[in-house]
Amino acid sequence: MKLKNIIPLLAVVAIGLSLNSCYDDKMEWSNPYTHPDVRDLPLSLPEAISRYEVLTAYTNFTLGVGIDAGFYASNEAYRNIVNENFNQITFGNEMKQASLMNTKGELNFTRIDGILEEMESAKLPVYGHVLVWHKQAQASYVNAQIRRLAVAQRPATVRNIFEKYITDVATHFKGKVVAWEVVNEPMEESGVPRVGVENLQATDVFYWQYYLGQDYAVTAFKLARAADPNAKLFINDFNLESVSGEKLDGLIEYVKYINSRERR
Repeated sequence: MKLKNIIPLLAVVAIGLSLNSCYDDKMEWSNPYTHPDVRDLPLSLPEAISRYEVLTAYTNFTLGVGIDAGFYASNEAYRNIVNENFNQITFGNEMKQASLMNTKGELNFTRIDGILEEMESAKLPVYGHVLVWHKQAQASYVNAQIRRLAVAQRPATVRNIFEKYITDVATHFKGKVVAWEVVNEPMEESGVPRVGVENLQATDVFYWQYYLGQDYAVTAFKLARAADPNAKLFINDFNLESVSGEKLDGLIEYVKYINSRERR
């Protein structure tokens, strides 16, 4: 994984641009915090990113968008906007552990496979989100496996579940995604790797790193790379542009650490 790739391709697009344009057929938004009068909008001309030279000038720029897969499947207008304006998509929830795994630890890919077929038909590459995250995890299943174990025995069981899940999921989607967000939100605001706490009653939050240590991310990247060597692999976090810079600096150091350990 290259350091320059620590930020994923997912682009949250806000086309609220105040453009000093010579084109009269483009909507202009002078204030992004107010809604324009609908009577002023050229509704006969549907908005299209292809009409904005400031964006189309970058011919090799991948413009992605996060979508609701269910809405994409059921709403033609929404689907057309996505298909006509973006080069890559990621799903908001459909590829998270809580969506793919039930409380018995069983994986079900039926729904997402159908959605991926639609993406293939639309020629929209998919950015996989997400293999490892402490939120929207299937904590009910994992906690059920470790709740009655001695404290010293829990990490080994968690590791087995963790490694099998990453390998099974990344293998299943091999060739169906162009990239994986392997680890999401690993950092605290202070710039240190997140550790979390043990909560054996939790149903959808599980801190893998609490049991596996900071090398959990190293393991995740190794397994993802082994399962799908052609996929680009990313680590992601938010609030990296904070004034202090602590979180960004910490993430950069953590990426360096992962890179150094992954090569061993």
